[in-house]
Amino acid sequence: KALAGWLQLMEDAYWLSSDADALAWHAREVISARESGAPHVAARVREAQGVTEVLVYAPDRKGLFASLAAAISMSGADIAGARVYTAANNFAFDTFTIQTADLRAFGADNPAALRALIRRVRKAASEDVPVPEVKPASRRSAAFAIEPWVQVDNDASPAATVVEASGRDRSGLLAALAHACAEAGASIVSAHIDTYGERAADVFYLQDASGNKLLSPRQLDALSAGLEAALRAGEPTAPKTAAKTTLAVGRASTAR
Repeated sequence: KALAGWLQLMEDAYWLSSDADALAWHAREVISARESGAPHVAARVREAQGVTEVLVYAPDRKGLFASLAAAISMSGADIAGARVYTAANNFAFDTFTIQTADLRAFGADNPAALRALIRRVRKAASEDVPVPEVKPASRRSAAFAIEPWVQVDNDASPAATVVEASGRDRSGLLAALAHACAEAGASIVSAHIDTYGERAADVFYLQDASGNKLLSPRQLDALSAGLEAALRAGEPTAPKTAAKTTLAVGRASTAR
């Protein structure tokens, strides 16, 4: 009965996005969590894949995803990927793939750090967490400028506005982008986050407070401006005179 209830809660896209092993893990965690009704956070280290997976099942609210992403970044983990879903019972089911800075499974060599991350994420499920401050780009990552871009599409989905945001990957970027969505009054009903080297490519499915597409030109303008500002916050400024600096910033391709 509990399994049947979980099967009915999730949208079709969810079942197509994970393998059988992940689906079984999700079901076990969520079924046990639904009995208490409290926010639930779980993690599993996958050393062979070089990643740690974190799942969150919690009552949905404005800014939830931004708070979760901020908590993960503040715990010292890099978010390599994320999936966001809203169940039929208005609970959010979010999964994150996280790593250390040297691309290893977070917590594999430091279980205490993973336990601390879980505690912080659990708290973020109920309380707002501010967006982490932007750190200056390293000399290596600043060697090439990565032109950010935002694309809004109201035709790609029958029920949501689809927004693509792409730019330089950095710690806290996902939290900043999700915060920009919340500030514009947009709810994230689904999200797909991936990284390609130094470039992050994030796709958000958004709705307004009434559960409809974003149709207000003013709201769309505010959303685009907020997302672009978040992307450019991590982009180093090219020097006016290369001879006056030890590092010149060149232009990289904007292709994903």
